[in-house]
Amino acid sequence: MQRALNLILVILAILACDAATSRARANTLSVTLNLAGLPASITVCRDPTAIQAFGFDEAWQIAIDVDNNANTGYYGFDVLLQVQTPQQTYPCSPTSVSTSSALSAVMATWNSAQNQFVPSNLPATVVANVASNSMTVSADLSGPLANLTAQSRISIGTFGAYTPSGQSPTDASDSTSSPITIGTSATDPANDVQNCGAPCGTSASWYPLIDLVGASATTSLPLPAFGANTVYLEFDLAGLPATMALCRYPAYFATYSNSYDSAWLAALDLDGNSSTPAGSPGGFESAITVYTTLQPSGCTPNSAALNSALTAELDKFDTASNAMVFVSSLPVTADAATGKIIVQADKSVAALSGLSTTSLYIEQAAANYSSPPQTAYDQGGAHVGSAYTAANTTGVQQCSTPCSNTVSWYPQINLTGGSMTLSDEVFRNGFE
Repeated sequence: MQRALNLILVILAILACDAATSRARANTLSVTLNLAGLPASITVCRDPTAIQAFGFDEAWQIAIDVDNNANTGYYGFDVLLQVQTPQQTYPCSPTSVSTSSALSAVMATWNSAQNQFVPSNLPATVVANVASNSMTVSADLSGPLANLTAQSRISIGTFGAYTPSGQSPTDASDSTSSPITIGTSATDPANDVQNCGAPCGTSASWYPLIDLVGASATTSLPLPAFGANTVYLEFDLAGLPATMALCRYPAYFATYSNSYDSAWLAALDLDGNSSTPAGSPGGFESAITVYTTLQPSGCTPNSAALNSALTAELDKFDTASNAMVFVSSLPVTADAATGKIIVQADKSVAALSGLSTTSLYIEQAAANYSSPPQTAYDQGGAHVGSAYTAANTTGVQQCSTPCSNTVSWYPQINLTGGSMTLSDEVFRNGFE
C-alpha cells in the first residue's frame, strides 16, 4: 500500500479481553512420511531370527543437516529423528499390536568424539494416520534443532529387518532419492524397496510399511526471518480459501480505486498508554497490515493463489500528518488448512521500539463490499506475548446485505483468535 491506511479502525477502548501473559508457543518441525500402506495393527517379532540381530522389526529415520554443511556430522547430518516398532528381546513370538500405540520416536544428535549418534534429552513424537497411510514425526525447534533453516537438508529412510532364505539376518530399505527442505515435498516410486529377497517381497505383509512413496516437511511457524528478533503476529480465522477471490464487488472499486477486498490489521500500542502519541486514536504507535492485491477502478472479478494474493507491511504513526505511514514490507504466509495468517516483523527496528509484554495489540479483520460501499470487520486482541480466543466466533460487525455469514468471504474476516509472540520465547519473561 505504501500510504496512510484506509482501513476503518474501531477502537473499543483498550481491550478488556486482555489475556494473561502466557509462554510463547515453540516452533515445531513436522516431517510426514507417506507409505504404501500403514494398517491399524502390525506384527512385532515377525522374524525372531532377525530380532536376535536387530532388536526391532521396522524403523523409519529422518536425518537432518541442520547447518547445511556436508563436512559436519555424519555425512553432513547432525540430528536424527527415529521411529521404530517396539524393541523385542529374543526369544519372542509374533504378536499383533495396535500401530498407533506401537510406534515411538526419539531424537539423537551426532557426537564427533564418539563418532556416532547419541540420544538427546529433547523429545520427539510420532502420530500414525492409518487412513492416509502416513506418519508424522514432530520435534520442537530448540536445542540441536534451534538453528534449522530453509536450506537445511532432510533425508528420509525406512528399514525392515528380516532373514533371507538360507542367509544371515539383514535389512531391506527405501529412501527418498534426494533430501527435502522445509516447505517442500518429494515423491518416491512404489515397490522399489532395496535389498529385498525372499521372504521379503511386495506380497509380504510388512513390505508396504517400509515402501516409502513420499515425504514432506513443515514448521508450525515460518522459520524466523529476523533471527532472535523475529516477532510473529498470527491471525486465526474461521476459514481461508486456497484461492483468493479478488475484485469481488467491482462497484466498490469504482468508488475507491486502488484498494483491497480484505485486510487484516494489528494496531500496536507499544507503551501501553492510550494517550500517546498525540493525535493517534487509541494511542497506537505502529501497525502491521496484511491486505489482498490492490484492485483498480474498472476491475473485474479475478482470483489468485492465497499466498500470492497477500502483501504485508509495517507502518508507523507520523505526528506531522496524523496518519500511519509506510515503513517496510514484511514476510507473510497463510494456510488455508488451518485458517491462519502469520506475519513476521523485526523487533529491533525503530517502528517497534519499546515492544514488550506491557504493549497491546488489537487485531482487526475487514472486508470491503458494496451497496452502498461498506466495510465489515471483526476484532480482538491482548497484551503482546499472549494469545486470545474470540468470545464470539460470529462477531463480524457492519455486515448487512450483501454481507452475511453465508457469503464465501465471511469466514476469512471472522476472527477466532490470535497471538503476538517472539520466536525465542523471551516474551514470557519480558525482553530481558
